[in-house]
Amino acid sequence: MTRDFPALPRTMPIAELIERLHEHHGFPVVDEKGELCGIVTMTDVETALSRSAKDPDLTVADVATKSPIVAYPDQSIQDALNQLGGREVGRIPVVDRGNPKKLVGVLRRPDIIRAYTQALRKQGR
Repeated sequence: MTRDFPALPRTMPIAELIERLHEHHGFPVVDEKGELCGIVTMTDVETALSRSAKDPDLTVADVATKSPIVAYPDQSIQDALNQLGGREVGRIPVVDRGNPKKLVGVLRRPDIIRAYTQALRKQGR
């Protein structure tokens, strides 16, 4: 996983979110206490763009996925991938198993590819 991945406040305006999507294609969303309350992706923004023309006051909270699939630091990559069930998800928030609102990192496709490559090297392939 990638630790120290940036999270966005749920109160961030959509216009600012769009600027941030140049850095990454999705972000975990946190509330005022810094607790995970969702995830927002480029797809969420694309879906909301037609709405934002009608409502310029939309925030990240208005467009974010409220109950994202999460992974745990002690979970295997295989288990995390099984949770996805073939969904087109590019990142998964990683949370503390004892406190599922505490964000500890993000599992991204590059993390998965890196782990897979390391496993192949260990096997001598």
